[in-house]
Amino acid sequence: MELTSYGINLDHTFYSGCLMLFVIIIYLIKNDFLMKKYPKIIQFSMCIDRIFIVIFACVMLYDLSLDTSTCEFFHDCYEGENDALLAESYTYEVKGSECPPHAGPLIDSFSDRHSNYHLEMRKTNWSGYGMSTVCTDSPYGCCYLPVDCDSKMKSTTKWHYSTYFRGPHSKHFASMNTYITQKDENGTDCPQYDDLIIDYLHKKDDESYTYCKGMVICYLCSSITQFCMYKNSKQFREKDVSYSDLESGVDHVNDGQRLRGSA
Repeated sequence: MELTSYGINLDHTFYSGCLMLFVIIIYLIKNDFLMKKYPKIIQFSMCIDRIFIVIFACVMLYDLSLDTSTCEFFHDCYEGENDALLAESYTYEVKGSECPPHAGPLIDSFSDRHSNYHLEMRKTNWSGYGMSTVCTDSPYGCCYLPVDCDSKMKSTTKWHYSTYFRGPHSKHFASMNTYITQKDENGTDCPQYDDLIIDYLHKKDDESYTYCKGMVICYLCSSITQFCMYKNSKQFREKDVSYSDLESGVDHVNDGQRLRGSA
C-alpha cells in the first residue's frame, strides 16, 4: 500500500512554483499600472522581484533534479505456497535521500514530534536484567514496534514461514522501542508502520511549508522596505514629481509664451 501525507505533494517544487507565479503577477501589475506614475521606485521594485523570481526558479529546478526513491516496510508476515514467507507492505517516496534500512529513523522522527514520556534506564527481566529504556508514566511501559517481519523480508537469506513462526516469541523480541508511552494493555495508542511513515511525510511537508512562510516574510519585508524608501527618500520621488509636471508643464510654458508675445 502506497502512503502519502496529503493528496498532493506539498514540497519545495510546489511552493516555489506558487510563489514564483505570485511574484510574476505582481511584477506584471507594477509594469502595466504603476510604472508610469512612479517610475523610479517601481523600476527598483521590479528589479527586486526579478531576483525573487530567479531564486524561486532555482529552488524549484534543484528540487525537481533530485532523485526520487521508493521505500518499503513489511508487516504482518503470512504463509504462502510451499512454506514461502510473504508479507503486507507500506511504500512511500522520498527525495534526495536513501531509504532507511530499518525503522529507526522513522521512530526517531516520530518520537521527537510526539514525545509524551519520561524515560529512565532500568534493569528489566525481559532484557536479561540488563539496562533498558523504560517509560515511567505508565505501568505498561513504552510502545514497541515489531520489526522481525520487515527484517526477515529484507534479509538476503531466504526465510520460510515455518522458521519465522517458530520464533522465539519472548517479550519485545525483534522489536524497537518507540519511546512513546503505552497507555493500555493492548497498546491501542502505539504507533505502527503506517503512523510512522505518514508522520515522517508530514514532517517533510512541514519543512517545505516553513520554507514557503520564510520566503513570503522575506518578500513582505522587501516590499515594506521599498515603501519606506519611497516615503523617506527624496531621490525616489524626484522623477515622479517631474513626470507629473510634464503632463501639466507644457501648458504653463505655452501660457508664458503667449503672455510675452502679447506684451
